[in-house]
Amino acid sequence: MSARCRLQRRVRFLVDNALSPRFVDHLRSAHHDGGHVRDYALAAATDSEILIRGAAENRIIVSADTDCGTPLALRQQALPSFILFRDDSLRPSDPHAGIFLEVRGI
Repeated sequence: MSARCRLQRRVRFLVDNALSPRFVDHLRSAHHDGGHVRDYALAAATDSEILIRGAAENRIIVSADTDCGTPLALRQQALPSFILFRDDSLRPSDPHAGIFLEVRGI
């Protein structure tokens, strides 16, 4: 795959505290722009603050926090996009990104 194709497919993610920062390492190793809320000093931020940051940077929020749905719906805006891992069996920190990237074809 050419460098140009990789750049075109590069996706921006913001991973919240419900998932390990190691998840971001996997995203970055797949040439995506990944950040964890800890990278932004948002570890103690509210869900709404994380959503605002994700929208401002056009990042997809990745979380295992089911409580985030309410503030996301209340925003009534197109951004940010949101990926929710609901199955506890997907929570081990190392396999997440590999499974996610393979299944989603990102």
